[in-house]
Amino acid sequence: MWKGLVRNCSTVWIVTEINRAAAEKEAWDILESASSFMGNGGKCQQIHFICTKSDVFESLDDHSAAAIRAHIFKRNMKAKKEVKNEFNKLKKTKEYLQNLNDYHSETLNYASGAHGILSLIQGARRTEVPGNKKAVCTDLDQKLSCELEKVRESMREIYSAFEKCLNEGVEKSKTSCEGKLKSFLYPKRPKDSGFYGTLKCVVENGGTHKTKHRKQINLNMKLSSFLTDSIDEEFRKTFPNEGKYGPFNGIISMFSLDTEKLIQQFNDVELQLIFLKTEEEKIKTKLNKIIQERKKTIYSSLTETIEDAMQGCYIEAAGFKKDKLKNMRDTLEKHIHVSKNVMFEQAKNVMLHQLNALMEEILKSLENTLKEAINLSLKTDHVLVPDFSTELELVKQYYKELKGSTDE
Repeated sequence: MWKGLVRNCSTVWIVTEINRAAAEKEAWDILESASSFMGNGGKCQQIHFICTKSDVFESLDDHSAAAIRAHIFKRNMKAKKEVKNEFNKLKKTKEYLQNLNDYHSETLNYASGAHGILSLIQGARRTEVPGNKKAVCTDLDQKLSCELEKVRESMREIYSAFEKCLNEGVEKSKTSCEGKLKSFLYPKRPKDSGFYGTLKCVVENGGTHKTKHRKQINLNMKLSSFLTDSIDEEFRKTFPNEGKYGPFNGIISMFSLDTEKLIQQFNDVELQLIFLKTEEEKIKTKLNKIIQERKKTIYSSLTETIEDAMQGCYIEAAGFKKDKLKNMRDTLEKHIHVSKNVMFEQAKNVMLHQLNALMEEILKSLENTLKEAINLSLKTDHVLVPDFSTELELVKQYYKELKGSTDE
């Protein structure tokens, strides 16, 4: 449950006592075990430490107010330096600002949509220059085809880059997974009697276990680590959690039908072209939201595929009645040795399939949505519609005001 919550957090707050800020093992364990859910597997942009009991201090020789203040300040600055973070950002303030920003974005999208629809309706009332609609349609069809090809080409390059990274990750996994498993099965510190309970919990819980010290153990994640490590850099570049260019190296944000240029050439269909522009922005915004959610599934698919492939082994290992520790170890080692040539290849294929499905969905959505918008605005027969010029001017004014405050 907590993984799903962390995966959807743009900011993560870790609360700990001031005197243990940097040494709080539990906080760092949680951070380490959740890192993949907060980065490539999620949408986290910031991590903050919140230190409590900053005004609590031990006995001092000098009890003057100045000495107490100096002591607290010195200790707080030391803690701040140790964790290398800021402590003056309040959660409620950030939530309030984020809510304001979300509300403003939704309002702007609503105004943009209304502006586009009213432009389309009012455009149908205008007298057109003969032949202009056909010329605009030809230009738009060619531009759409050209822009879609740019997206396709960029996506082909991205797919090839991921395929190359994953191929390297698969080979690394095949050669190193048994060593990784062995380091887990035969830890240096715990005695066999102590490790038996840990391993038993791991196999009984599908490869995961939280110790009494709340340390998270995830054998599936350990086994898939060579795959995830191989794509981490490419994944951050392709699906950034922040930045002005957006996903897929900015190819979606750069996608444009150049309606502003056409408006200058064909003034009589200006309103229809404004409608097209709003439809273009709407589909790009929608796709960016879809990508932000789907990328989490794509990234986590590597570990989930390994987890699925290990389930039969875990069930078998958990069922022994005699020589349990030895049999559990032998079962896991045997399974990895037999399955390694297939399991990691399968994980690679699942991720590439999901990535390709997302790419195809993006292309299909762009093409279908904008073709429909072009047909609706420029290829339908003239119909008699009411005059919405007053409403259009009002919405246009609101839209400009909202967009202006966003640009600031």
